[in-house]
Amino acid sequence: MDTHTLERFQQFANAANKDILHPLDWQRFFDFIIHVHRTVQPPVQEGELRDALTALRFPARNVDHLVSVYTHGVDLLRRYDEVGG
Repeated sequence: MDTHTLERFQQFANAANKDILHPLDWQRFFDFIIHVHRTVQPPVQEGELRDALTALRFPARNVDHLVSVYTHGVDLLRRYDEVGG
C-alpha cells in the first residue's frame, strides 16, 4: 500500500474493536474502500489486505468478512462508475 492508503487503513485498524466491529469501525473501513476506489490503481489486492489484517491480529472470521466486504465494495463502486453514477 502507498503511504496515503496505508494511513487510511491504519485509521480503521488502529481504532477498530478487532473482535466485534462497531458501526464506527465500519464507517472507517468504508472510508478506506472509497479511498482505494478513488485513488489507487490497481486497487489493493485481497491478499495484501488479508495479510495486513492478519498481521494486526484481527480474528480470522473478521479477516474473511472484511476482505469480502472490501471486494464487494470495490466492485460496487467500479460498477457505479460504469453506469454513470
